[in-house]
Amino acid sequence: AVGGIFRWLLFPLADNFVTMAALQLMHGLSFGAAHLGSVAFLSRLVPPKWGATGQGFLAASNGILTALGLAICGPLFELDPAYPFWAMAGMSMVATLGLALLHPFMAKKLSAGEASPAD
Repeated sequence: AVGGIFRWLLFPLADNFVTMAALQLMHGLSFGAAHLGSVAFLSRLVPPKWGATGQGFLAASNGILTALGLAICGPLFELDPAYPFWAMAGMSMVATLGLALLHPFMAKKLSAGEASPAD
């Protein structure tokens, strides 16, 4: 999430192929890390018999949030091409704050075995 903040803030400044390619590589790595982290978290939190349902909710929420982001960023781009990138940086800041606030709670819950998979 922190990497996303910097990546989105740097995108409006990208003015050549190498810079854009590096930022796209960062995008791929951050998406991959977020996806793998989400799946790993679900595997520890959701009971095995509900695993497919949990992953289905994850995929659906990703799709809904992507569609919502595109719907918002289109009009922002018309105002100024940098605005959508700043909005995404803001969303990454919200995600970073949310993760920081939830981390102690979820770490305690997972280590206590309260959220360990059960049949």
